[in-house]
Amino acid sequence: MHYFHTNTIIRRWLNRIEAFQNPEGEWVTDTDLLKTMVRSYVETLYVELDLAADCTEIPWGLFPRLSADQVQDMLKPFTAGDVLRALKAMAPLKAPRPYGYHAYFF
Repeated sequence: MHYFHTNTIIRRWLNRIEAFQNPEGEWVTDTDLLKTMVRSYVETLYVELDLAADCTEIPWGLFPRLSADQVQDMLKPFTAGDVLRALKAMAPLKAPRPYGYHAYFF
């Protein structure tokens, strides 16, 4: 085996998730329950929140201002097809950050 291939195999083995702790403090190892726990956690990340209350802490001078046309484009509703096209445009196994989820996850 080659060096990089061996490192990849070892990294996959070390990064494998074998158990999660549920809210009751019990360790769950069943694969189907793990999938359900991960899916419900990710769904809670994308719940619409009232973010207007936190806008006072944003450093406004650090970001460029959007034009009226850009604001209107951002306010347009998006469809499931738009999301699917965006996911398919990504490299399937390239994570956006070291701890980010890659497109293949979705």
